[in-house]
Amino acid sequence: PSHILQDIAPYALFWLDTCHDWWMYRGDEAYLKSLLPAMRSTLRWFGERLGPDGLLHHVPSWNFADWADLDSGTFPADAEGRSAYLDLIHILALRDAAEMEDAFGEPWFAAGYRRTADKAAAAAKAAYWSPERKFFADDGARKAFSQHVNALAILADLVPATEAPELLKRTLEDKDLRP
Repeated sequence: PSHILQDIAPYALFWLDTCHDWWMYRGDEAYLKSLLPAMRSTLRWFGERLGPDGLLHHVPSWNFADWADLDSGTFPADAEGRSAYLDLIHILALRDAAEMEDAFGEPWFAAGYRRTADKAAAAAKAAYWSPERKFFADDGARKAFSQHVNALAILADLVPATEAPELLKRTLEDKDLRP
């Protein structure tokens, strides 16, 4: 509850992921099928903010994560308005939506979501991976690093499954990452 507008784009993507979780744990395809138009509209809104590189640029909202040593809970964005946090959440939402579209929606949407997610994943690896630090950075400037982004990179399959345990171990042990 708030007396001011709180337009938080990541929450729209988390809602979509929550729908996917509901389906995985509860089924209820009829109810979720009724939500597909809203899910499509949400992903279309984000799709309108994709740059030619396949990443989100200048998303007009509060890029809120949590209060973990962040300015107003906001993850940084680079000069192009790109944020690894938001891009990785977007990739996860696209993949979850693709699964639901395949199961009880339109396979055409699923194929498009997968193409968009794959392009974004490749672009995120190029934009955010720091070979020097061996971590994913919070933005394209590669100056800030967090546990959030590296955990999301693992969940979004930006690293091979064989390398994910090592990245997770380093993510949890490195005291220079924002917790």
